Amino acid sequence: GNLPSQWAGIVNLNGLDHEITALPGYLDGFRYMDDSIHFFPDKQGCRECRDFIERYLKDNKVGIRLHPRKTKYAPITQGFNFCGWHFTLRNDGHVTVRVRNDRKKLRKKRIRGMQKAYRKGRMTFEEVQTSMTGVFAHYHQGDTKGLRKYIVNRFPFEKKDEEGNVNKKFLRDNIRKKRGKRNGPGNSGNEKDNT
Repeated sequence: GNLPSQWAGIVNLNGLDHEITALPGYLDGFRYMDDSIHFFPDKQGCRECRDFIERYLKDNKVGIRLHPRKTKYAPITQGFNFCGWHFTLRNDGHVTVRVRNDRKKLRKKRIRGMQKAYRKGRMTFEEVQTSMTGVFAHYHQGDTKGLRKYIVNRFPFEKKDEEGNVNKKFLRDNIRKKRGKRNGPGNSGNEKDNT
């Protein structure tokens, strides 16, 4: 949503945040607007947290309720969705962050729509690239190197010129993750870029 609605979402649930952190066994948690995740050491703590949130929203007439399908408690080893990302805890203790499958399908559908608009002359390639630069910048926040390569290689933008020849253009993923200091002590600048 727009910036005022984000501020409203943050402020209106601020009291709930403080109450949740005081629940027995509370370990940690995060919230962005009305999307939140909370960690407890056992299933009982999760149940009590869910019941508490339901009561709080009802008693304080906040105007929102828990989504029956999206609200669940489960072991962290099953992975979880948060703000459009899917988080998975690996056996070595690292967390992988990938784009949710439903979001990937939606993105592919939108890219196909842009391909069609470009082919029919309703969009320039510069407009397409500008739109996708924002998408790639967002994707760089997670483990998406394979997904970005797939999009760049799998979705060419084709248009016939006046002679009937098909010109093909490919998206560019121009966003680069920050690397360590270049050419600093012990770094010749020849190391491979693994981003």
